[in-house]
Amino acid sequence: MFRIYLHSRRGSEWLSLEGNLAGAGVGELERCWYTLAPASNSPALRLDVSRLHGTDRRGEQLLSRMQRKGVTLTGIRKEVSNLRHACNK
Repeated sequence: MFRIYLHSRRGSEWLSLEGNLAGAGVGELERCWYTLAPASNSPALRLDVSRLHGTDRRGEQLLSRMQRKGVTLTGIRKEVSNLRHACNK
């Protein structure tokens, strides 16, 4: 199961992910990202991946693209260095 949570505090919004980012969840995260894409004068979006267990190839590509576009990933665990392998177990 994959879940996306929206958090908001003091004018700052961020997303947190839980489960495996795969299949339809990839498209859902992408839609959320585009909906929350900050205006040019807003702070960059943060994405907490501390509860993300794994991802498929498309999910991995989306996370990479989000980072290149300025999204900050937080909560990356050292023991899950390759998220795609964790998802395919």
